[in-house]
Formats: sequence, C-alpha cells, structure tokens
Amino acid sequence: MRAKLPLVALVFAAILSGCGEEPLPIPDVTWEPALEEDGSATIDLGIVYQGDSAQATVIGTNNSIEAITFQLNCTFNNGGFLVPGCPAEQTTEPGETTVPVSATLSSNLSGDYSGTFQFIYNDEIATFVVQGTVQ
Repeated sequence: MRAKLPLVALVFAAILSGCGEEPLPIPDVTWEPALEEDGSATIDLGIVYQGDSAQATVIGTNNSIEAITFQLNCTFNNGGFLVPGCPAEQTTEPGETTVPVSATLSSNLSGDYSGTFQFIYNDEIATFVVQGTVQ
C-alpha cells in the first residue's frame, strides 16, 4: 500500500496545479464564423441550383481596448461569386464590428466555385474560404 501513496500524491498534486491558473486571454477579434486554431475557416455553401443563390457573410468584433485597422483581400477569381464590396482597409473601434463582407454564389454555369476573404491586422491573418457548387 505504501508504494501507491506517492503515485496518489503525484496525481493529487497534478490536479491541484491546474487550479488558480490565469484564464485564457480574450482574442483581439472574435469572428463569425469562428476561426479554427490555424486562423482559418471554411464556409461551405453546399449545392446551389442554377437560378438560385446562397450568401456567405463574414463579420468581426473588436474585443480590444484600441481601434484595429484591417487590411482586406478578397480573391474570387473563377466567377460564380458576386462580391458587392471589398474595402481595402477599414478601422473598427473597441466593441464595434467590422463592416460585413459577403459573397453570393449565383451562376448559370455548373461547377465548383471558391474564393477567400483575408483580414490582416495586428500581425495576425484571418482567412475565410468560401466554396460551393452550382448545378
């Protein structure tokens, strides 16, 4: 029984060591849709039938205590998507949201379509891949 006591003490110490840790920091920006750990998200619009449309929208909330300036790159090269506005730069005050950016998939030609929104800010890059199929 004595041999197990040190093991039990180690396990108990390991459990207690997790108590009182600092909470994870709040990110500067919270995105909708949420990002994966690698800083990207995929928005899959699925199948869209010719004559119909589907829309993807990206928006971020500034959680910091300072204004954040976003550089925005929109890359939708293969047709199929309508991107009504892609401001090259926008500044968002603390607690405010970015101007929503959206892409609408609508085509008379069948095929797979994709593109990206990329926000660059505070030495970070958030990439949103938008994809869908027109039938």
